Amino acid sequence: LSLALLLCGLFQFRDVSRPWYWAAGACFAGFLAVAFYHELLADTIRNCRLRVQMYRDAVARMDRRLKEIAVHPVPVADSIADASRDLDLIGPHSLHTLLASVHTREGVATLAHWFSHPANPEEIAQRQLAAQALRDQHQWREEFELLVRRLADSRAGRPGAAVKPQSEEGVFGNGDAAAHNGLDSAATGLVRWCLAAPWLPGHGWVLWMARAALAIFLITIPLAIFSLVPLVVAGPVLTGAFLLNFFLAVFFSGPIHDEFNQVTSGQREVAVYARLFQMVDQCQSHGGRLEALRALMFASQDDVRREIGRLGWLAWLASLRSDSIWFVPWLLMQFTGFYDIHILVFLERWKRRHGPQAAVWFRSLGEWEVLAATGRLSWDHPQWCWPEVSAANGVSDRVVAVDLGHPLIPVGKAVTNSVEVGPVGRFLLVTGSNMSGKSTLLRSLGLNAFLAQIGAPVFASQFCMPVMEISTSMRVSDSLADGVSFFMAELKRLKSIVDRADPSVRQPGRGQLFLLDEILQGTNSRERQIAVAAVVRSLTDAGSIGAISTHDLELAGANELAGRCDVVHFREHFVDQDGKKQMRFDYVMREGVSPTTNALKLLELVGLTPTDR
Repeated sequence: LSLALLLCGLFQFRDVSRPWYWAAGACFAGFLAVAFYHELLADTIRNCRLRVQMYRDAVARMDRRLKEIAVHPVPVADSIADASRDLDLIGPHSLHTLLASVHTREGVATLAHWFSHPANPEEIAQRQLAAQALRDQHQWREEFELLVRRLADSRAGRPGAAVKPQSEEGVFGNGDAAAHNGLDSAATGLVRWCLAAPWLPGHGWVLWMARAALAIFLITIPLAIFSLVPLVVAGPVLTGAFLLNFFLAVFFSGPIHDEFNQVTSGQREVAVYARLFQMVDQCQSHGGRLEALRALMFASQDDVRREIGRLGWLAWLASLRSDSIWFVPWLLMQFTGFYDIHILVFLERWKRRHGPQAAVWFRSLGEWEVLAATGRLSWDHPQWCWPEVSAANGVSDRVVAVDLGHPLIPVGKAVTNSVEVGPVGRFLLVTGSNMSGKSTLLRSLGLNAFLAQIGAPVFASQFCMPVMEISTSMRVSDSLADGVSFFMAELKRLKSIVDRADPSVRQPGRGQLFLLDEILQGTNSRERQIAVAAVVRSLTDAGSIGAISTHDLELAGANELAGRCDVVHFREHFVDQDGKKQMRFDYVMREGVSPTTNALKLLELVGLTPTDR
């Protein structure tokens, strides 16, 4: 309507005081007002949708309906890829999903790094204190999570778009470099741009030609308007300046827009980042890790919030070409003064001043996000305890857990057991019938050990452990493509675990916790006993501690294992229901070897008996 009124005025009237022009201007102003109001309304709707989803995810976490929660994939280092598969560390129903309030790339990179690199006891204690401080600031954590969800939402490309978990192939074994070493591989395009070399120093002549063309326009047009320069002179001069800008834009807009895309793709993100830094500055914290992180973010004289806000403004100016409202003005400025290169000057000036500090700012923000997630975990489960993690000394190392439960099973449904693994020279042998709870106990140990070593609460009333590298052999599979049988694949896994148990390979101050579930099933009983004894002897002699589960009751009595194992068991019982025998499990761990087996009974329950053969 505004354009139609303006055209009517141009064709019918010359006096700018005519109502056609005023009506056109009023309509255009009204259009801008409606457009801006629409943006505000859309932003409010987006926040409401994200908040509703955040509450739905919180309820799903409490009910352990974790597969309903959309999460961002975590790149897992090769060193813990096997443990990640075996323990459900990463995936649709996993420990990572339980900590699903981690959404930014920086937070995901920090979480990946913490999973694969156990911290020293002092660092773990500092993380615990920081998480406890954030746990009680429920309103702050909620608003902080809403903002990081907005970042994830903007990266997904549309409001409310959820990021689905990757397949296991996409998250396991991506290398230690992918597990966050200074935001190298998981950094945002913004951080990569901040750390990259500037474009302009090698193309200074392009900038000076663009400035010269702009100066010609700024000088010639006023002179022509006031008749100080005849049109026969001004016309060719302006045409030449236009052609110069046109050719500069054609040949150099591509690389300049590549620079812009690293910033403008996160245009909305920059404004959210500014708000996140403001929330960090306003968070109530007293000393400890939070103050140390805040010092890293606000150590310089430059106000992080102000500088990130300034970068957001520059990102908006750099994105005018993709804005439906400002595209026409941008087109005019582009071909009269090569607009893009002048914006690049301001962006690279910001980069020179703040680029080296950007990685520190964002890395610290990612750590705040993970600490807030562990604090929320403690808020959701106040009955969980904060573990005691000590340095491995190679003499009396042991894992002691009281009322230990599986963190991925709802608290009201999980059966807890008290268990002790170690000291060095001994291991826990878990016996029992099928489905009685042996594997669940091993996974409970492994998952809670991972939680303890990232500074999070654990599902137990008391939990003590040294700093340990966790090695597992549970979900081993064969590979037809590589020509590897199940038995050979399991042998390779065990060889890897034994190699990593070597004290000369492990990092100083770290032990090894091995968790082996029903190993070497592909051979006969006697050979299995000899092979398991050899594996256990190698592990315990190297100073490792751990647990092995088996339903082979003869293994518990093998002479080769005598004096090295503490034997416990799980059992089943039967009840009469509607005249039929029903098998029940109480999942309670007891001392000694299992007195029962249930393989034949299970055959009968599913309608298969020995007589069927």
